Amino acid sequence: MSKKEIFLQNSILQQLLRLKHIFVFLMMGIFVNSSAQTNPNWKPLTERYTHEQLLSMLESSETWQLYPKANDRDVWEKVPENIKKRWIKRGEEALTFEWEALPATLFLDYARTGNRKPYSNVSYERRYKLRQLVLAECIENKGRFIDQIINAIWLICEETFWGIPAHIGMQKAGMGLPDVNEPIVDLFAAETAEMLSWSVYLLKDQLDEVSPLVYQRVKREAKRRILDPAANRNDFWWMGLDPNGEKVGNWNPWISSNWMATAVLLIGDKEELSQHILKILKVLDAYVSNNPVDGASDEGPHYWGHAAGSLFDALELLYGATNGKFNIYSDPLITQMGQYLNRMHINEQFYFNYADAVPYIRNNPFLIYHYGQRIDDPSLMDLGAYLVPFGNYDERAGNHDGMGRVLREIFLVEEMQARSQEHLFLKDVWMPVSQLMAARQKAGSTKGFYLGAKAGHNAEGQGHNHNDVGNFIVYYDGLPVIIDVGMASYNSKTFSERRYEIWNNQSAYHNLPTINGVMQKNGEAFKAENVEYTVNEKQAMLSMEISGAYPQEANLDSWKRSVTLDRKKGINLLDTYTLKNSSNNIQLSLMTICKVDASKPGTLEFLVDKKSNKKIWLYYDPEKLSVTQEQILLNTEHDPRIKQYWGDYMIRILFTTKKEMKKDNVLFHITDK
Repeated sequence: MSKKEIFLQNSILQQLLRLKHIFVFLMMGIFVNSSAQTNPNWKPLTERYTHEQLLSMLESSETWQLYPKANDRDVWEKVPENIKKRWIKRGEEALTFEWEALPATLFLDYARTGNRKPYSNVSYERRYKLRQLVLAECIENKGRFIDQIINAIWLICEETFWGIPAHIGMQKAGMGLPDVNEPIVDLFAAETAEMLSWSVYLLKDQLDEVSPLVYQRVKREAKRRILDPAANRNDFWWMGLDPNGEKVGNWNPWISSNWMATAVLLIGDKEELSQHILKILKVLDAYVSNNPVDGASDEGPHYWGHAAGSLFDALELLYGATNGKFNIYSDPLITQMGQYLNRMHINEQFYFNYADAVPYIRNNPFLIYHYGQRIDDPSLMDLGAYLVPFGNYDERAGNHDGMGRVLREIFLVEEMQARSQEHLFLKDVWMPVSQLMAARQKAGSTKGFYLGAKAGHNAEGQGHNHNDVGNFIVYYDGLPVIIDVGMASYNSKTFSERRYEIWNNQSAYHNLPTINGVMQKNGEAFKAENVEYTVNEKQAMLSMEISGAYPQEANLDSWKRSVTLDRKKGINLLDTYTLKNSSNNIQLSLMTICKVDASKPGTLEFLVDKKSNKKIWLYYDPEKLSVTQEQILLNTEHDPRIKQYWGDYMIRILFTTKKEMKKDNVLFHITDK
């Protein structure tokens, strides 16, 4: 039988299978929902714990189960030698670091040009060097890093604003320079407070020997810049305390976790501390209560570390400050939010990415493992242990993992390296509220095909949305074949009304149809409907109606899409459409980083891996569709983030309808045979 005959046979079978799938779906009674909903069963934290209860649970700072101070030599001396050497080496490099200035004109660069990097890079570098110096001193305990630590602390305390220029618009004075009369709390101001608080907590005695004013300065600045504004104001949008405000995103737990650390580490009075904790819990309630019952993040797995992960950081600080008396880790939603990351994992550091998520994510393995420990989930613990060799420690030393997370690494790494990994690579995933599905050919293995697909709507992620209803990705043997491009570097357009001028946010640069030249439109009203999912040992399928994701100009009555992983034969994509008027102006895009040979009509050959010459094939009907390839060059100046993950270029494959039709169907069959 020829490949064309096989293709046509598959087309007929696919139509029949689709009817069978719908029947199976209805018989199974699987719950789906065409739009996201919040968790109606979430009991607010502020209702679980009263002020009096918190006061009674808070322990003396001398008995906290937090990370040990530098004076606790019995613990620090047990740190593995390779970890000691790594941090001492970093500290030694930071000893000669020359602190670059942060002039007002550098701060103004964002308001003038939209470029956030010139100021932010210098600001971040100061904090990275402080972290390296503090941990080197905690490990070595000889005092040789103390003076440079004081230099860093003093320099940071003298900054007018601890955040970054891109966020200064939160102040009443608007964009430009920071107003010293209105301290605002953004992500990186809160991160800075956390870093300084841990620094003086770990090394207070050593710093006091030089001058007690170092500790006093940090406490004063943290109170003025973070603690007082956060406690006294309710109008920071990220708090979610405005009843008419929008649903909050990862800023909420990200800032709250650093606020919690600052309060716990610096506030000695239990009454004052408990008041801060109550406010933080109220703010966290606004975030957690709006998470779907399936625990998914509409911002994608890229932000898990500063969404569910930051929530965990906040809860863990309170767990430690109460010696385990504050404990909500058995709550189903807290459990689901942790497990979400494992459900999105593909292979190594590849994750099912959508919205503003990148495909290759350096999630903190120690955070993942610790979360898994607390919720008693072996699969999440195994994922953390599995990721340790991919840790890229030198690279991760420059990201936004706070001091608390690095301390977790130091004291957990030995335990994690000894763990066996028996619960990796989930076979099937379905998240019914968020409408995400993933499937692989075999549980516990990255061999063969992996399919990820989504339905949802086009207002996901609190400004991180891509117009991607109905998008799907394909990996083979753990390597990317058909991809979601992910996010580009942020600029002044990213979170403005011009967001969808950015090419990678548009549906035409996802694996989706463009109909009569019209792409999908952003907004919650533009969504998938009639979403159906079914799974069994032989296959997993997601189908949906995606016409609602397109505006009226698309001239579209219906576009039904189904994607199926057949565990023996590969992947099928079936699109069945009906237009209001006949047209031949329909294009279907597929994005890939593979070299594609389209020389044979009806067949695309993807070179998945150059070293092994690994290939897969996509079959289509050449009588219906013509194929062209468009190379998208990625350069570090224009697309540095995309280039970082996908290389020098990617290919956009365009299938264009040949005949003028009012209704038709398109089938792609992807196989390794």
